[in-house]
This record gives sequence, structure tokens and C-alpha cells, in this order.
Amino acid sequence: MKKFFYPALAAILLLASACSQKAEYTNAIPDNVTGIAAIDFAALAEKAGLQDQANEAYLQQFTEALKTEMSAAAFQQVEAILKDPSASGIDVKSPFYFFSSQSLRQGALVAKVTDEESVRSLIETFRTEGASIETSEAEGCSVAQVNREIMLAYNASTLFVVNCERLAKPVLGSLQDSLSQWMQQPEEQSYAAKAEFKQMLEQKGDIKAVYSYTSLPANYMAATGYRMPQGIDLKALKDLRIIAGLSFEKGSIDLRIAPYTENETLKARFEQQAKATLPIRNTFIDNFPQSTLMLLSGGIDGNALYNLLLESTAMGEELSANDAAYLKRLLGMFQDDFTVGLVNVTLSNLPSVLAYATVNDAAPLKELKDNATLKKQLGRRTDIVQLEEDQYVLRSRNFNLFFGVRDKQFYATNDETLYKDLFKKCDPSASETAYAAGMKGKKGAFVINVEAVCQLPAFKMLAGLGGAKYAALLNAMEQISYLKSESDGTNGFASLQLKDKDTNALKQIVELAKAAL
Repeated sequence: MKKFFYPALAAILLLASACSQKAEYTNAIPDNVTGIAAIDFAALAEKAGLQDQANEAYLQQFTEALKTEMSAAAFQQVEAILKDPSASGIDVKSPFYFFSSQSLRQGALVAKVTDEESVRSLIETFRTEGASIETSEAEGCSVAQVNREIMLAYNASTLFVVNCERLAKPVLGSLQDSLSQWMQQPEEQSYAAKAEFKQMLEQKGDIKAVYSYTSLPANYMAATGYRMPQGIDLKALKDLRIIAGLSFEKGSIDLRIAPYTENETLKARFEQQAKATLPIRNTFIDNFPQSTLMLLSGGIDGNALYNLLLESTAMGEELSANDAAYLKRLLGMFQDDFTVGLVNVTLSNLPSVLAYATVNDAAPLKELKDNATLKKQLGRRTDIVQLEEDQYVLRSRNFNLFFGVRDKQFYATNDETLYKDLFKKCDPSASETAYAAGMKGKKGAFVINVEAVCQLPAFKMLAGLGGAKYAALLNAMEQISYLKSESDGTNGFASLQLKDKDTNALKQIVELAKAAL
């Protein structure tokens, strides 16, 4: 029976089709949440096409599988729920909130109840089918512990489910009292009263989430070597929330990310970061071929970037006064567009990289050639050689890097063929791609041209050597046009663009999964 409990519950949740709405059941969410996700199962089910006539056969197969494992009475109830999820007593038309908190680190969820007796009947049905369920009554709610793995509390408005598989017995003893308290608390004592929760609800998405840095494991920084930004202490980072919204649209999967904080120190840092970036003008978009595999573009204020690095990193403590002054001049030469592209990849050579930037001065490059600190770091077998005025090549045993300035435009490439064709307009160029126009005006943009990657002979050869698994992966990738990420200096947006623009992306994923089975 256990192997059908969770699939049956998942099927019940996914068979709804209506808009989500906020309800009082959110008052039960504890106020010390460290991470939370609101999932609109009704919207996901509709977008996945689970109620389409073409999927009726799959639902029938699932129903028949349950029929062989359950008693006639239990099957009759579950079948009714599969046909009409509201029969479960759980409102799957309202969002489910999955979260963790300082007291519920293993995870929990809160859902809206429309019929308390139907929930009680459903729990009793699973008990008669062999699930180990211990029930009790608490103030303001009924409690059921299922297979010593989850604890459920429910009343006329709320279902509260806690993962208690790894909880010690003393903790389990107090958990029931906590559930009783949470189920009765008013909104002002719950997480639902917080501004970050309300902002999450306003975020666009079928799945919305708030992430807090307080949920990072205590040993994370030590394990990864992570260093706190200069001038920002751990207390300030604990005040930082990331609000995200994931939505499935026709022809795309979109992710929106926005920081949220009331901490004045963090707000000032975000403003400083925004000043270091400028809107993209697409100055160099025509200098990259349409088949460019990856493209990174941004607008830079070099002087503001230097000040940001000086204040947010240990750079000021690690560099000598002379080196810091030179770095300030070097970064200060960059003003406006900066674009880097991965142009080609082969099995025989290093990937071909090309970069352009708008600059206001070429003098720092002359200093770079004779910089003693850099020469020491490069080693004896690497050197910078001047080719022409303001044009150089860094020669090493493994590659050559050509760089310099022409007409106040910086360039760099490790491909000699690209070097010979610098600043020439490509035909066709990246300006003719579907993503180019959207980059203009953003402060940062990154694109992976998945369609071009799939056309690489090297990629096709490697995919062909991988057998059925890699063939399925290649088939999935061939449905993708490109992946893009954009920023306005503070907020982020990422989108996976599919070739089929008329069908919802989630439905396309479902169809791919069905084909792979």
C-alpha cells in the first residue's frame, strides 16, 4: 500500500483546474520560515495538459493499478477523488505552501481544507489499507502520525503536514503542541504577515518562492571557502531574501528573481552595484556571427566598478598601493558596452573566444606590458609582445591571446583567424537572432545558443557515442532554441526559449517524458 500512497496523493493534487487564491490557512505558517515555495498545482495541471483527452489512457492505467492493490471500498473513495479532487476535502485550487523553518528543518507544507470530515475519512481509508497511523485530538485540530514518517494536523480550514522521519522522540513529543499552536495563531503572528510573503504572492509564477540566507548550513562558508563581502556582516545577510517566480508559458520557461531586504546597508550596496553597470547599447552585436554559441554582454562604468571592488572585497588589503592605483586606471578605461562571445568549439583546438569593449584610453595597456607584478605571475615562458601601436599578443606555450585598442574600442581573442577579421560585420550576425533586440537596454545579458550548440559536429559525435541516454538528451536539447539571462542591475530574469512557440512548455516536457518511457 505504501508505494501507492504518495503517487495517489500526487495525482489528487495535480487534477485541479482553477485560479489560486489566498486564504486564512496561511496563518498557520510559522513566523521563523527560512525558505518557502507556493505551488499552484491547478495551474500546473492545466498547463501540463493532464486533463486532455490524450492523457485519459494514462489516468485509466493508473486507476487500474490502484484497483488491484486496494479493497473495493477504499478504491471507490480514491477513484472518486481522482475524478473530483475536491472530494478529498483538500482545496487543490488554492496554492500549497512547502517550507522549512528554524523549528521544521526537515520540511513541511500547509494546504487549504474545505471539508474536515472528508480529510478524516481519507486518512482512515489509508489506515484500513495497511498504513500505520496513530491518531489523537489536540486543541484546535486533529493529529495523525503516518508510518512514523509524517505528522498531519488538520481542522476545518487547514492541513499542516510535517516531515518527522528523522526527528527524535523528545522533539516529536513537543511537535504536536507546536502544531496545535500554529493552527490557531492569528495572521499577525504568522509568516503570512511579513512583507516578503506578500511580495512573493505578487511575483509572477506558477511556483513562487522566498529564500533566506539563514537556511545555509553553518559549515557552508568553511566548506566552500566563501568569504563575506567587505562591509557586510552575517547579520545583514540574514536580512536578505531572494524572491523568485517560475512560470511555464507557451514556448518558454521563465524565472524571475528579485532581492528583498529592509537592511539599509544592503540597500546601499545594491544601489552601488547598480551604478557600476550601464544599459547595453548592442555596440558590438554585429561583430559576432549568428552561430555564436555563448554571448555575455553588459554596460560597465569602470571607475564605479573599481570603487565597488575596493569596498566589497579584500582587494584594498591585498594589493600594494602602486598595483591598486594601476588597477584603477586599467578598469577606468572601460566605459559602456563590454561583450564576450564563445564563437566556436572543436575537438582539436581551444574554444575560440572573442571580446570587444568601449574604452576611453589605451595607455593602461602600455603599462600592462611592462608591469613587473604581472610578469612574475605569468612565468618565464609567457610574455607580452607589442605588435603595433596599442596592439599586443600574450604568447604562451599553449595559446596566444591577441588584445589591444583600435579607435577607442578594445578587443581580445585567442583565435588568429578572428584576429585577422576584427571589427568586421558578420553576415549573418548575432543581431539577427531572436534574443538580440531584448538585450538592448538591459544592464547585463547572457545567452546560450542551444540550437547552435546542437549543430556542432563535436557535440553530435559525443552525443552519438553516448548511447540511448545521450540520444534522448540530444532530442530534448533539439527542442530548445536558446537560454537567456538578463538583469536590470538589481532584478534578474532567465528564460528557456523552445522552438515550439504555440504549446505550453510544461506540456512539451510531459510529452517528451511520455516519449522516453
